[in-house]
Amino acid sequence: MTVRTRRTLVRTVTGTLLALASWWIRPSAAPGQLSCSDWRFCGLCGCRCTCRGGSDTACPSGSTPGRAWWSCCRDASGRLWLVQYRDCCRPLRTGESKCPNPFDGCPSSCACARNCPQPHWCSSGQCAVCTQALVEASR
Repeated sequence: MTVRTRRTLVRTVTGTLLALASWWIRPSAAPGQLSCSDWRFCGLCGCRCTCRGGSDTACPSGSTPGRAWWSCCRDASGRLWLVQYRDCCRPLRTGESKCPNPFDGCPSSCACARNCPQPHWCSSGQCAVCTQALVEASR
């Protein structure tokens, strides 16, 4: 009887510690509620997809994921995080000779222009619609 009780206690304590550890290392706040000054967007250059009908894991309707770039961002506690940024792209529309500025029509709270490496990371003949930010790992 004592062995079963100890095993139950060990399982309960272990499960609780693992749950607390996963909560502690997970980035806080819902991405749609964050401003461009948040640490997650230290390398973002574009209109956030959460403001254009997409999310940080899905492109808005009519667009597809383009190429990606990465940046190491430091949170408020000093911890480094690897963040992947990826533009969502759409083809040039009939009558367009060049792509519109990806910031056109973007709400000011969603237009992040921090450390812009280049205008966008879409293939030739493709236009940037928005940019995703995906926190990948921490150190």
